[in-house]
Parts: sequence; structure tokens; C-alpha cells
Amino acid sequence: MKQTLAGKPLLGYNIKFDLHAMALYWGDLPEQNFYDVLVMAQLMSYGEHPILDLESVAYRELSYDYQSPAAGKQAQFGSGKLSLLDIGMKCCEDVDLTRRLYFRFKERMPEEVRHLFGREVKVTAMLYAMERVGIAFDPEAMKVLDSELTSKKKEMLVRLLELSGLEEFNPNSHLQVCKLMDSLGIKSSKCGKKGPSWDREVLSKICHPVALPLAVYRTLDHETSRWIAAFKRSEKHGDCTLHGAYKNWGTVTGRLSGDLQSIPRGYLQIEEAEDAEEIIHWEDEGLNKEISIRRLLIPRPGYVFLICDYKQLEMFIGGFFLRDANFLKLLEEEDFHGATAKLVWGVSPGDPTFSACRRRAKWFNFGLFYGMGDAAMAIKLRCSFEEAIEHRQEYFSKIPGYDRLYAQVRRKLSKDGYVSNVYGRPYYLPPNLAYVAINYLVQGSAGDYVKYRLPALKPLLQEAGIIPVLTTHDDIVFEVPKELIGSQYVKRLLDILEEGSPFGFRLPVAAKVGVHNLAEKEKLCLA
Repeated sequence: MKQTLAGKPLLGYNIKFDLHAMALYWGDLPEQNFYDVLVMAQLMSYGEHPILDLESVAYRELSYDYQSPAAGKQAQFGSGKLSLLDIGMKCCEDVDLTRRLYFRFKERMPEEVRHLFGREVKVTAMLYAMERVGIAFDPEAMKVLDSELTSKKKEMLVRLLELSGLEEFNPNSHLQVCKLMDSLGIKSSKCGKKGPSWDREVLSKICHPVALPLAVYRTLDHETSRWIAAFKRSEKHGDCTLHGAYKNWGTVTGRLSGDLQSIPRGYLQIEEAEDAEEIIHWEDEGLNKEISIRRLLIPRPGYVFLICDYKQLEMFIGGFFLRDANFLKLLEEEDFHGATAKLVWGVSPGDPTFSACRRRAKWFNFGLFYGMGDAAMAIKLRCSFEEAIEHRQEYFSKIPGYDRLYAQVRRKLSKDGYVSNVYGRPYYLPPNLAYVAINYLVQGSAGDYVKYRLPALKPLLQEAGIIPVLTTHDDIVFEVPKELIGSQYVKRLLDILEEGSPFGFRLPVAAKVGVHNLAEKEKLCLA
């Protein structure tokens, strides 16, 4: 079978899932094109949160109802209720519908979207290779961190019992947390399906002694239940490697989504402060050098990590769309947010209010492209609604380009019903959501640029034996042979990451080296 498929373009729906299953029996296929019809379905969907499972898309596009009893959510594979014939019929329907949908989408695709899909075909192959390689971890360091997290959780639980006066309490029990908060007269600012929500976001806004250790406990428990559990599952199967899944169809903007993208960076700092948002934060450098998930991730023997991080990526791309002279000039400064604070509020480093103004500038800079309203900004800045409005007016008096961009996007949505990012990816939105469209344009253009750098790097990576092992929306981590770090290969790699920009300027990359793990980084020195 492997010889039959080798060298041929392959078609599938969520094709990487099928490729991984095939690899269990026949090993990896050689380099070739993988056409994922799921990616086509996402590109040709008009809703903000489209339903993309094959059965739904087949009904929507082809008016086809599955005939096999194995179709639908009620099908129970492995339950003994389905025969091999039922399952085989379902597989045949899947294959036939995937083929039919491919030709239907191909026929209807606008030229610019067809070109965009051509890019995604190359990305799919690179992502599949990254998923197969995975990223290694240190099992002994994992056990140490597990013990540290467990100890910190016990410490927080003791504090919770002392502060609440309870003899027993389970911080993970929604019912018990609701009961405790009700007894303290604390109201949640958010409601979920099960009633009042007491997630990290809600707890971070509550200035109450009980809220702080509860927020810390839940943060620590999240790291234990998610990441430590993932490491343990891999170790149990004799593979000290995390194999993530990347979805180039998982977001409306086009940015990659994946289960390894949310691995926290740096070290978890837990400090005494007045609110949970401040006492729990991740820092690249900090006093606590133990609590770090990325510290567990290690390069394979003979390699080191090369961590390439785009600096202020969304701000640069936002500036491209904004075309505001003041904003573009600020991006030339080493401290972008500090320079913003100086421009808008006239403060410089050393001034008593500089830190507060810089924080304010940072939120307004990001709020430009994230559609953050005055109510949300007031929460972030810990000020009144009226003060948030005043600060916004002060900010826009110096950076007026946003109003022009908003008007332009709104007109485009009114006329055509959609806007497209720099690669032609369409976003269908009503005119009253122009601020959301701006967010999509910036995030989508940034996400597409970063992931399209991977195929551009492919010839160099193959020549030098450099392996991409992890990526998010603004960074890529490579494993580089030790003898090549600092060489012309690495210099060329950085050049490729920064070039090819459709924005009219290079996007700067900060590169660091991780010799021992992914958390302990040092400056890259090029020959």
C-alpha cells in the first residue's frame, strides 16, 4: 500500500488524522502533496463558527444524507452494535463525499482563495511532519515538577481552609465553591451553564483573601491535570515525546490552533499582591526556576533549540493596516509601549507614573486590534468607566488612524459583505462588526504569514538537517544540530523568516538558543 500511494497527491477530509493512522501500519509516506478538503470547507464557509464535520458539510453542500447506520453522533464504534458492513459502508461514503466535495469546492473557489488553498496544501505537509516528530521531554524533571505543583496545591488548600473556617473543601468542586462564595456574599461577574462561574478570569477581579489562594490552586491544578497528565500518558506508552496536533482549519482568522500552542512560556511566579491577576503570572525570568512547563521540554541528543520569536508581530501588521504616521514611528522604538506612553501622556522612564502609563499604553495598543471596549478596558486598567473613556480620547488624539481604518472597513463590508486579509482570506461580517473585521485582518494576516514561512524554509531545513518541532501564531522552535548553531545556515534561516513579507517591510525576529531545555534561553551568537 505504501508503494502504491508514494509520490501521488492524496486527498482526504482532515487528512492528517488518516495519515497518522496509516503510519501505524506502513510508516511515514515520502514527501508529497496532501489535499485536505476540510481546509477547503473552512475557506468556503461564510459563518463565523461554521460546522465543519463531513456529514454536516455534505448535507449543506450536496444535500446528501448518510445511509450507513454508522453515521451520526449516535454511532458507537466498538460497542458491538455495528457490523463491519455498516462501518465499511460509512467509510465508502466518507471517501466518495470527500472526492465530490473537493471538485465542488474547486469549481466554486474564487481565484485568490484557490491560490490561498495552494499555500495551505504545503502547510499541511509541514504540519504533518512536525506532528510526527513531536518534541521530547525529560521524565525525571517532570516528576520533580509534579511534586512541586502538588506541594504548592496543598499549601494553597491549607490557606483556603484557614481563611474559610471549613474543615474540608474541594477547590475543584463547582458546588462547594458556589456555596463558599455565597456564604461570603461574593457575587460572580460571569454566569455559565451551571450557574455562577468561578474561573480564573472571574477570581482575578475579586479583591478578597479567599479568592487569591483559590485562583492559585486552580492555576496549579490546571497545569497538573493538563500538562503533567499529558507527559505521564506519553511516558506510560514508552515515548517521552509530546506529539501535538495542528489545525490549519481551526480558526476563522486562519491562525493555527493546536494543543501544544498553549504551553505557558517562562516560569510561573506566585507573589503576594492585591489581586490574582498579579500574583499568578508567567515570566521569562523570575525567582522561581522550578515551576515551568517548558523547562521539561528538551532537545534530542546532538541538537539544541533555536527559538525564533517575531517581535511585536501584530503591532507591525496592525500598523500596516492603520497607516498612522505616529504609530509606525513608535514601532521603530526599542520599547514600543514605553514610547507610546511618552507620546500620549508625556511620561518617561524614571517618572513616578511611567509604569502605570506604560501598562495603560500596552492595553490600548493591543485594544486597537482586539476590539476592546471601554468597559473591558476599565477592568484591565483598574479604573472607572469614565476614566477609561478619557484615556481612550487621549490615546486617539495622538493616534487618529484607527477611525479612518474603521470607516474604510465598514464601507467595504457594506458594499461587498466581506473583507480579505493580505493573502486573500475572506471574512464575512455585517458592517456593525467592523471592529471585529479589523481584528481578523490583523490576526489572520499575522497567522498566515508565520505559517507560510514553514514551506519557504523547507529546502534549507532539509539541507541542514534542521527540524521544526513547535509553533504558535508568532514563534517557531527548531532543533538545530549543535555544530550548526551560529552558522550561515542559521543566519539564512533567520533571513527567510524575516523576508517575503507582503507588508512592505521585514518583520523582525528575536532568536535565542535553548541548550538544556525550552525555558532556559541564551542569546544567539552568529558567526
